[in-house]
Amino acid sequence: MKAWWGLAAIALLAVFAPLFTPDPRAQDLGSALLPPLSSLTHLLGTDALGRDVLSLTLHGLRVSLLVGIASSLIGAGIGIPLGLLAGYSGGWLERLVMRAVDVGLSLPGMLVALVVLALWGTGLDKLIVVLGLTSWAGFARLARAGALSQRSLEHVLAAQALGAGMRLIIVRHVLPGIMGALIVKFTLEIPANMLSEAALSFLGLGTGVDTPSLGSSIALGYGRLYSGQWWLSLLPGAALTLLVLSINACGEALRVQLDPRQRHAARDE
Repeated sequence: MKAWWGLAAIALLAVFAPLFTPDPRAQDLGSALLPPLSSLTHLLGTDALGRDVLSLTLHGLRVSLLVGIASSLIGAGIGIPLGLLAGYSGGWLERLVMRAVDVGLSLPGMLVALVVLALWGTGLDKLIVVLGLTSWAGFARLARAGALSQRSLEHVLAAQALGAGMRLIIVRHVLPGIMGALIVKFTLEIPANMLSEAALSFLGLGTGVDTPSLGSSIALGYGRLYSGQWWLSLLPGAALTLLVLSINACGEALRVQLDPRQRHAARDE
């Protein structure tokens, strides 16, 4: 429960950041490189261009949440239907889908994203699409494994005997049986895509210069890390770490709640 409250607090701060923080792109060279707590108007200090670090961090958290959730939705929207069809129908369709899954899992997602974004260009929408297309294979493999275990159950066989169509059986009988595992997978995919976004933005191939990002903030402050301006990189990095740890903790708690064996073990402890 504490993890959920922590994640909710971070999400609320990020979502409502425009209401109580200045424009993260507003520059004030007269207030450049102010350390944290040295000014009431810049609680976490400013960067070399006089931009408010608190505003940059909170708006960067918004971008991280948006990229993580949206790209995971794309990956789940592609991978889950393909995995369910492959696992339930079998035959040539299963072989075709699983060969595509093998290719998708064998390619380093970060390397693919680097190449595509280098050729296609940077931008928030492009980044979301690329990360979504590199994360579908994991969802497909999990959905296929779940469908294989569900299709031999009695209620699924009974629905087949009564003449129910494949789509109806998958939606009403197969998918509900594996929904818990898919939800946990989705929850854990979000921080992975967040870290990918931060890494790509750090390398200059992420959201672009007009969109605040934790990765770009860390990159801009990296050169000053050993010059006394430690807050420029460490504070955005700490915010990203806290967000990822909160989501991972929520995913682990969700896994325990959705798995009866884990839930009983937790109660016994």
